[in-house]
Amino acid sequence: MAETCAASDNDLAGRKSSLISIWWLPAAAMVAAMFVSSPLRTAVWTAALGWMGGACFLNAYRCSRVHCYFTGPFYILGALTSLLHGLDVVSLGSQGWAWIGYTLIAGSVLLNYVPEWIWGRYGQPNAG
Repeated sequence: MAETCAASDNDLAGRKSSLISIWWLPAAAMVAAMFVSSPLRTAVWTAALGWMGGACFLNAYRCSRVHCYFTGPFYILGALTSLLHGLDVVSLGSQGWAWIGYTLIAGSVLLNYVPEWIWGRYGQPNAG
């Protein structure tokens, strides 16, 4: 039953168009924002990660995509970390943006592939 998600196009991460617009473009904006002032970087990273995390939560709800249960909270935490670091509420040092970036890259790779390797692509579908 859960495998019908991909066939019904409910899986946003399973379609190239939504994958590009929902996750790849915000990630590209984050890379571009590495070369701008910290206030603009803070805004772009916070918005992009919040968008990506929200989309993961939506996708987990829509089709029970396993990795989205992990990446959703991870990206929201990244958005919060970016916001707090960018506003100097939490200091991560002079290399704080780099540390956030490295953590996002490593975490994204691990959390996108390992959970689905262990539990499969789709979990139990949501009722309703």
